[in-house]
Amino acid sequence: MEFYVERDPFLKALARVQSIVERRNTMPVLGNVLLQAAGGTLTVTATDSELALQTVLPIEAENDGEITLPARKLYEIVRELPDQPIRLRLEAGERVLITSGRARFTLVGIGASMFPALPQPDGNLRFALDSQAMVDMFNKVHFATSQDDGRFVLNGILLQLEPVAPENPQLCLRMVATDSHRLSMAETTVDNAGNDPRDAIMPRKAVMEARKLLEENQGQVELVMGERFLQFIMPGVTMTSKLVEGRFPNWRRVVPEQNVHQLDIDREALLGVVRRMSVLSHEKSRGILMRIGADSLKITTSNLEQEVADEETSAAYAGPDLSLSFNARYLQEILTCVPCDTIRFHLLNNDAPVLVTGVEQGHFLFVLMPMQV
Repeated sequence: MEFYVERDPFLKALARVQSIVERRNTMPVLGNVLLQAAGGTLTVTATDSELALQTVLPIEAENDGEITLPARKLYEIVRELPDQPIRLRLEAGERVLITSGRARFTLVGIGASMFPALPQPDGNLRFALDSQAMVDMFNKVHFATSQDDGRFVLNGILLQLEPVAPENPQLCLRMVATDSHRLSMAETTVDNAGNDPRDAIMPRKAVMEARKLLEENQGQVELVMGERFLQFIMPGVTMTSKLVEGRFPNWRRVVPEQNVHQLDIDREALLGVVRRMSVLSHEKSRGILMRIGADSLKITTSNLEQEVADEETSAAYAGPDLSLSFNARYLQEILTCVPCDTIRFHLLNNDAPVLVTGVEQGHFLFVLMPMQV
């Protein structure tokens, strides 16, 4: 194997896989990146056995071949090289000579035959969606995933495909996440080319990597969803993830339907108040108290040092007086990702879950549990 590759696209490909490669693992080859030179292209692959990422880029090949090299070392070498073509040549003993200008490095690799076979989607459910639309959906839900590794089903995002209506040829693509303290949901429609309804749980790590890749891509992304694997296909980049086994809770049971009192408030104004109150909120609980009255909202907070803060702002509300405590960080995360000017709180009493929606559009919702003070 011998080829020349431009530094910048090679560096970008190696940078993408750094978060895929596990620093500590029982298989040394999983700390390596697979390089496959064939037909004038180089395929760069990394996997942790649960998640795999492949990038394809053009090269000038003298000889085809394949080898795995330490992912971190190779990335750091290429990062420090000048912006000019890099030559890689496979030599005896699975050693690879890397040259650029007067710089020479030799890395010891592991044979490509030791690299694990990549997971492949085991279904034919395919659909395409604008990359930025999918990023927007991920941004609305990812923060509500559970951080408790013992609740593995809640450590990811539910991807749900179901018919919009019997007479509608489209499917509704829905994303849902919850950590039992809050729930977030976002949805859109995709063309239904004979696809069947499907539920799948996408792991948190795969969500993080998919968001980064989608933000780079300005076009369409194709999703292939199987029974055990999910694949994202973009120009020159493919990511394949194993799905979480298990059943996601029935999220619809969590969404309150009896909350008849509505509070409408400017999103930016409320976000500013919550951020200011967070400065003095309790370091652990981050609790803030919302006192809701006729067309008014007063938010207060305090901490163990007996420091206090309060601020009042106007709001549209005509229901009974209510007092609810929330985790300021949870509320701030919701307000940050909502794309509308006016936010609506659907309320029932001081203890019931609160439904949060936008006034202008209905393709998302949030459920927030009040804190018990």
